[in-house]
Amino acid sequence: MRSANSVAASPNEARDGEAHDRRRGWRRSGGGAYTAVMIGTLDVVVLDCPDPLLLADFYSELLGMRKVVSEPDWVELVGRGDARPIVAFQKVDDYRAPEWPSQDVPQQFHLDVKVTDLDAGEKQVLAIGATLTGRGGETFRVYLDPAGHPFCLIAPND
Repeated sequence: MRSANSVAASPNEARDGEAHDRRRGWRRSGGGAYTAVMIGTLDVVVLDCPDPLLLADFYSELLGMRKVVSEPDWVELVGRGDARPIVAFQKVDDYRAPEWPSQDVPQQFHLDVKVTDLDAGEKQVLAIGATLTGRGGETFRVYLDPAGHPFCLIAPND
């Protein structure tokens, strides 16, 4: 049985041998499966913004996280039981919001937030300050947070 983070060996991978496996960040386990070699763990996701306190309040409501550090230039949120990763917000002078979907000012990253009901989730994120973009599909919708970062609400089956 393979673990959740392993894949079956392809014929090319099997021929290329162990050196090829290490270059790709995989190691061979029993039965010809490959398992990812972990270098580290995700600890903090940091969003640049003009107002860390405002954006942290928005994401605290969106993700059900609590503030553990709250300074004018840096705020950190953690999940239940101080779970990682931390979501942090840092003040950037002359911040330029992403121009999504244009790439004139690229989005740099976005978060997908799974919800049980897209319509109910939409009402909730709009109530806490999100902006509807009108983009998305049957299983996801795209919004902008108060600093202009795009994020998606995704259905449970997405």
